[in-house]
Amino acid sequence: MLAFHDRAGLRTTAVPIPDQLRFVAATPDFALSTEVARRVLPDSYRRADAIENVAQCARLMLALAKPDLDLLRGGIVDTFHEPYRKRLVPGADEVERAAVAAGAYAVTLSGAGPTLLAWCKPEVATAVADEMTLAWRNAGIPCRALVLRTVYGETLPRWDMEENNPISVNEV
Repeated sequence: MLAFHDRAGLRTTAVPIPDQLRFVAATPDFALSTEVARRVLPDSYRRADAIENVAQCARLMLALAKPDLDLLRGGIVDTFHEPYRKRLVPGADEVERAAVAAGAYAVTLSGAGPTLLAWCKPEVATAVADEMTLAWRNAGIPCRALVLRTVYGETLPRWDMEENNPISVNEV
């Protein structure tokens, strides 16, 4: 979902996520509060960084809308958040390198962190998850990695086999 303000007020629109895109969410076994992650951000940014961030947002939207996921290769450069917040996530650079080496298009911080989100093809997603997990474990940090796909529309139930109860896919 993309939310934006313009002369008509606050508006939202769905962002198309191609079927051939998967996400690997690798979450290390430590917490990072949004409050702490916000405190490391500067009060202002250089004009060149603002221009670069706008260009990166345009590249991301184009890659998703066309779809041409190869446009994501080389990373989704975020000059506003990642250079500051990534320092709060030990092992993040190694995990990112491992994901890209395993075939991910790009790796971004998920929200304020510490979860790293790899953007990849379905056929490499499991290998990317394994390599991200291994990289964090090699840094002495346990982690959990999940392969995710986008689900549109109504939430469908899925059965929790242990409890034999339906659960929402949004809880998975």
